[in-house]
Amino acid sequence: MNVKCISDNLLCAGCGACNAICTRGAISMKRTATMGLLYACVDDIKCIDCGLCLKVCPSVNILERKSEVAKEDIVGDIKSCYVGRSLNPDIFKNAQSGGLVTQILSYLFDENLIDAVISCRMIFGRGVPNVSYNILTSKEELHLNQKSCYTQVDVVSALKETNSYRSVARVGLPCQIQGVAKLSELKKCKNITYKIGLVCDKTYSNTYMNAIMNNSYQKEDVLIKYRQKDFTFRDVYYSYQKAPTVICGKEGVLSIIPNRKRMFLKEFFTVPKCRLCADKLNVYADIVLGDPWGMKDKYDQNQGDSLILVRTEKGISILNELVKDSLVSVVRADVEEVVRGQFIKERVNDIHLLDWNEKKRIWMRHEGMSKSQIVQLVNKKYKKGLFKSFMGDLLIRIKKIFK
Repeated sequence: MNVKCISDNLLCAGCGACNAICTRGAISMKRTATMGLLYACVDDIKCIDCGLCLKVCPSVNILERKSEVAKEDIVGDIKSCYVGRSLNPDIFKNAQSGGLVTQILSYLFDENLIDAVISCRMIFGRGVPNVSYNILTSKEELHLNQKSCYTQVDVVSALKETNSYRSVARVGLPCQIQGVAKLSELKKCKNITYKIGLVCDKTYSNTYMNAIMNNSYQKEDVLIKYRQKDFTFRDVYYSYQKAPTVICGKEGVLSIIPNRKRMFLKEFFTVPKCRLCADKLNVYADIVLGDPWGMKDKYDQNQGDSLILVRTEKGISILNELVKDSLVSVVRADVEEVVRGQFIKERVNDIHLLDWNEKKRIWMRHEGMSKSQIVQLVNKKYKKGLFKSFMGDLLIRIKKIFK
């Protein structure tokens, strides 16, 4: 038995933990041709069915546990909760929210507590950006990895390349941090000393990038900034609260994508396994960063701030030092504010009510189409939805006039 049973059932998160632990080189990470879903592919000739891949897989038994998911599972053990930001103006300005991931990693480099970081980076690519994991060995490289990628990356695979490093910090989504935690339980990757988690409200398969641009930039090098905060474009100001998706070329902004389109496409391209995930708040991390939604009196709606969840003594120590050295500013928050703002109760309900077989059937139907057909289909549906919304608003206005 191996992770093929996970991939075949569309339950693979694409984290790469199985790839990292396989001693036979039998596992590689691939993407489906149409939807761009990242999954673990097993070479049956090389595989000896040792079962190690299943021991580190975050998706094992996830379907069986679906009806048992509770709010407490998602919230986990939170020792303290804050909203804050980096006090380094360069880090803060370049960040999607409060810049705290970069600030924490910069501090760890300065104190010689780490000599490498594993995280994701988006760079310019022809037609769509290139997204991959990176191993950084100096704080000067950190700014290149700022902002979220929102695309599957098998970052845990990078652990195969970090054996020579003394102390490594890992930045990741919940499934990726789970994979690292499971590897640690098996006494693997002992040099992973810090786990910096990100709040995750689902991630997208790779074709999402084609769809959000509607294949409009096939001959240009482009980059996607999914939430560009506190800037003005063509005399319109965009705050952190209403930050849009921005398509950039090497000469600057090419277009602004309305948030309603991003949210529409998110539903279409959400990785199937994400709909079952009960770890939105990254319970295996030392410290967790995200957007402080639902805390309007605690964050700057124009420039942004970060939610901070501290889960371990190591996380407490890091934050205390950052505050003491005036590297960050924080205000205390209440966990129940997090539960409301992150829609945790709604997440539990969605998992319980999910018709997995139906979602799987729809996804496989889309995989049977070509990528260009999918992009055309989803953008046609989006425009149809816009028209219906426009007509609905128009009817409401007409009714008000003739009342």
